[in-house]
Amino acid sequence: MATTAKEEMARFWEKNTQSNRPLSPHISIYQWSLPMMMSITHRGTGVAMSLGEAWVVGVGVALEPKGHRLAPYRGGPGTLAKALRYPRCTSRVSSSLS
Repeated sequence: MATTAKEEMARFWEKNTQSNRPLSPHISIYQWSLPMMMSITHRGTGVAMSLGEAWVVGVGVALEPKGHRLAPYRGGPGTLAKALRYPRCTSRVSSSLS
């Protein structure tokens, strides 16, 4: 007869408790190094800067006047797709080519 996951888990923890082994011995003997700390800090600052930039751009777009060049972004994804499909710089490109 098959055992359920709950029974297997109970058996696993009972066996580990009886053996008196620590759960994660590598954590207690692990030594922090300068490159590891710098890597973790670099990742953290990268995430913070990305979130901060997204927040600043969002606030900037939300507070801009209606006639501003970023106004098409206010309408949501449909308006953004239209703005990207028909960019405003086409008149400059066509006049410089002629």
